[in-house]
Amino acid sequence: MVTIACEWLLLGLAVWGIRLGGVTLRSLIGGRWSRPTLILRDLGIGIAFLIGSNIVLAALSAVLRPGPNANVSRMLPQSRTEITLWIFLSLSAGICEEFTTRGYLQKQLSGFLKNATAGLFAQGIIFGAAHAYQGPKQMFTIAVLGCMLGWLAQWQQSLRPGMLSHFLQDVIGGLAHGGR
Repeated sequence: MVTIACEWLLLGLAVWGIRLGGVTLRSLIGGRWSRPTLILRDLGIGIAFLIGSNIVLAALSAVLRPGPNANVSRMLPQSRTEITLWIFLSLSAGICEEFTTRGYLQKQLSGFLKNATAGLFAQGIIFGAAHAYQGPKQMFTIAVLGCMLGWLAQWQQSLRPGMLSHFLQDVIGGLAHGGR
């Protein structure tokens, strides 16, 4: 519950910063879904990205060979209540982390560094560092994922496919590796 609250607190701070800058949330997210087909399009892009990124991350993990991580294992859901909370945590991470890192932070860093590519890589590194509790090899892998999600946001001019992909990545990963 604390992690979920922290995710939404960070989102609130990013929203506050964005509003101070006169940017609309809709423009940062990439508009809104005006038709059901747009939801399906973004979901399809998110799933395709999820599959492609997991291939890249699996290859990277094969090279790095990160071992099991007790910090992560303790977080995985075991009971029905924990599974329900895991789904809400995954949804919160998908929305809040994409908004704060790929939306707010990537755009701010791109402006500060005066280079969109540098901003993309910088947010990816920060995203990986935020997952330091998973160990250095996983932190590097997550930084690579952050950069790929940053590229997706730039390419699509929308956070929605990345939000959907991030949510699915987290919820499926947690349910697949957690106990029942």
